[in-house]
Amino acid sequence: MYVKAIGFVLIASLCAAALIARSVRIETLVLILLLIWSSARAYYFCFYVIQQYIDPSFKYSGVGSMLRYLIRR
Repeated sequence: MYVKAIGFVLIASLCAAALIARSVRIETLVLILLLIWSSARAYYFCFYVIQQYIDPSFKYSGVGSMLRYLIRR
């Protein structure tokens, strides 16, 4: 599990570094930071909604798991 998390952080960091290297401007840095922050918040919100409103007793392993649960239901 930790290896997967480290892999995601590494991919995001390398992509952000490559984008900044291509366009060394403050606007690029701000847009990358906003993209990272908003993506993380959207992902957190998605799981909050799943846990609170769809079925609090069911343990989902991700969005795909939730979609399969809803389709089978």
